[in-house]
Amino acid sequence: MESTLKRRSPGFLKIAGIGLFIAYTFMLSRSKRDTDRERGEERAIAVDHQQEAALQSYIDRMADLLLRDKLSRFSSDEVRNVARIRTLTVFRGLDSKRKGAVLLFLKDSGLIDREAVIDLGGADLSGASVTFANLNRVNLSEANLSGADLRGTNLGKSYLSGTNLSGANLSRANLGGADLLEANLSGANFNQTNLHKANFNGADLRGCRLNEADLREADLSQADLSGTEITETELEKVKSLEGTTMPDGTKHD
Repeated sequence: MESTLKRRSPGFLKIAGIGLFIAYTFMLSRSKRDTDRERGEERAIAVDHQQEAALQSYIDRMADLLLRDKLSRFSSDEVRNVARIRTLTVFRGLDSKRKGAVLLFLKDSGLIDREAVIDLGGADLSGASVTFANLNRVNLSEANLSGADLRGTNLGKSYLSGTNLSGANLSRANLGGADLLEANLSGANFNQTNLHKANFNGADLRGCRLNEADLREADLSQADLSGTEITETELEKVKSLEGTTMPDGTKHD
């Protein structure tokens, strides 16, 4: 028996060693995954806390400007510039929902109406989430709202000239009477959206979804509808198609 063990020991020990090595490697790998996951969760919590702190600090400072400095469109250029810089800065560091929260704060404070106190041109609002909210008559001209979630939101009579809304979800929203002159709306979702009397003059609507949208009296002159999902019946309701690039790529007279 002893001789048998001696004959088998080298192979047996080799196999056993490999098995132990595999088990040890697996344990190390799992431990590393667990550690990485825990660190990832800690980083996510830290980032969340930082963003919440930045949001609260911004609102506190803006409240000071509103109450102490009486921030309005009649304020000095210096005070308005301070408000604009703080706003543009905070947007760059916030997630989708907090960007939406700042937008609602600005709207409720009367700072981004058509005659805006704070110019949001160039503001990074990409991916902002503001669903089923009231943003009627806001001025978001030339802001970046690409990929924003604006489902069901009231943007009636808003000023969105030159605004980047590419890939945004505006299904069931209200943009009745909105000014979207030369706006970038490529790939946006306008399914079942109210676009009654909206101005799309020169707008980029390539690849948009306009199924069941209310386009009565909308101005689509000089707009680009290449690849857009829209029916002939819906197009018949618009105010103007002069110079418009149609869904099939042809130019309308």
